[in-house]
Amino acid sequence: MSFWDKYRLFNKWSVISAIGNLLTIFGSIFYLTQHWFPFFRTEHFLGFGCFLTWISFTRYFAHTKDYALISRTFGLSIPLVLRVMLGWLPIYIGFALLGVCLFWPFRDYFDNLPNAMFTLYAVMNGDSVGDVFSGTTLTRLMLGQVFTYTFTIFSMVIL
Repeated sequence: MSFWDKYRLFNKWSVISAIGNLLTIFGSIFYLTQHWFPFFRTEHFLGFGCFLTWISFTRYFAHTKDYALISRTFGLSIPLVLRVMLGWLPIYIGFALLGVCLFWPFRDYFDNLPNAMFTLYAVMNGDSVGDVFSGTTLTRLMLGQVFTYTFTIFSMVIL
């Protein structure tokens, strides 16, 4: 058997469930022995353990006809969505770096790369478009308008 045949036979849900259970167990132990472990570590373990445990419940939906639609939709859509995201990523990073270089005085949104990427993601989803437009045009009038219009049209219409 090839590696990919063995990979398809391997049950990935069991790994997710086991990791979730281990994180929950260790988080519970950390919680019971609080004086030896910092509380924020306990929160991390319990939070991620709970998250992975609830995610692992979706494997049981695959065996029910009415709920299997969710599992099939994820299975079919994730490869396509990942290809689109990888194709969009260089353009997105380019816009973010351009925004940092041009609009760094607009400190609330474009002072560093993570803030610029977060701001552009919010604009792409239709949030705070007016705030970003007014901030970029106050910083650089024509470049702000061209940048905001170009990114908004490109991300909402083309993507």
